[in-house]
Amino acid sequence: MFNKLCFILFFSVSSIYVKAQSMQDMDSLQLKNINDSCGSIIFTRTEIMPDFKNGKQAFEDSLSNYLGEKNKKIRSGTIEFELVICKNGDVVACNRLRGGTAYEEVLFGWLINSKNLFMPATQNKYVVCCWQNLTLNFSGDKINAFIIH
Repeated sequence: MFNKLCFILFFSVSSIYVKAQSMQDMDSLQLKNINDSCGSIIFTRTEIMPDFKNGKQAFEDSLSNYLGEKNKKIRSGTIEFELVICKNGDVVACNRLRGGTAYEEVLFGWLINSKNLFMPATQNKYVVCCWQNLTLNFSGDKINAFIIH
């Protein structure tokens, strides 16, 4: 029983530390957006996690169209983002976890400025703000997006 309690406590503290580190990597505008939209409560796990609002294919098509409009073609590579998705489903903060592309800033801008990309998280039937990882894999002209729960 004691070992189980220690493990749960360690895991909780580690999770809080990782999120605190992620927040240190964000600029002041993103931190203001988080505070304005979510206050001090951002869940790491919820009963229903955020998901693509109109489906995975619509998300990938929207990103592909945006990159085409900006004349930015990403031929290959993988990038993983950590997002804060607020109660209306908008991304209020974005942080690169690993990987990268030449157009990383263009992807940041699209994620932050696009509306209605995600269904928000819910906890105890309340819509809440939530951290969410998103992986984008570029291969030729194809984009694969994955939400990691």
